[in-house]
Amino acid sequence: MIAGIVLGAGRSRRLGRNKLAVEIAGEPLLRRITRTALEAGLDPVVVVIRDDDTEAAAALDGLPCTRRSPSRDAAHQRESLIAGIEGLPAACDGAVVLLGDMPLVTADMVRAVAAERADLVASLYGTTTAPPTLITRALFAAVTQLAAGPVVPQLASLDGVRTATVPWPVDRMLDVDTDADIAAAEAQLGGFA
Repeated sequence: MIAGIVLGAGRSRRLGRNKLAVEIAGEPLLRRITRTALEAGLDPVVVVIRDDDTEAAAALDGLPCTRRSPSRDAAHQRESLIAGIEGLPAACDGAVVLLGDMPLVTADMVRAVAAERADLVASLYGTTTAPPTLITRALFAAVTQLAAGPVVPQLASLDGVRTATVPWPVDRMLDVDTDADIAAAEAQLGGFA
């Protein structure tokens, strides 16, 4: 069983308002990416948001997902990822990690990453790796031992870790940090939503 972990515990400082609640193509951003994880067949889907983020919580109403909060301030994605992993059942073989602010990720992309046979599978956008990323159960304990900073390179550097990447068009990597990003996402979604 491959689960999903949607990371959404950031503070949206660059946008100046809660980006997870911003509507993209008619639905809140966090709801869109959580729905994508569910449509891809990930089960269960754990969404990591801050306890005080009532807008993000409301965006998830009615979706069959579990909400978790990081135990500490989620200044580093590692803290959110740990919270997500802690919310997974023991029978889970791994989890595809998605970011709550990447609206151009599709269910097909998630399924392709989940289907790869490696310990760690990242999406490759040109020369940049980013989510969706598959982390197998064999690496869950290692996540808790990582230093602050990017998770994927640290996991990939561990001895014996089998890695793979799945290539995607560079424009699919768009994450929402500004009003211009929102407009760009809306424009691109007209082509493949």
